[in-house]
Amino acid sequence: MMMETYEYIIEEKYRWSTWVAPKDADGKFDDNNALTGDDLMEFVDGELFPYLKSFKQRAV
Repeated sequence: MMMETYEYIIEEKYRWSTWVAPKDADGKFDDNNALTGDDLMEFVDGELFPYLKSFKQRAV
């Protein structure tokens, strides 16, 4: 059986695990780098939604 390498279609910066649930070097939740409050809203509205909206054009 051939094993295929998984390739993400979403850039790392926009993956849930990066901006909502980042991990520290020990694999534990890193609350110092998780986005919350105003920082979270600014990222989602100003970066994530525009990225996802233009995703179709980039994927072609």
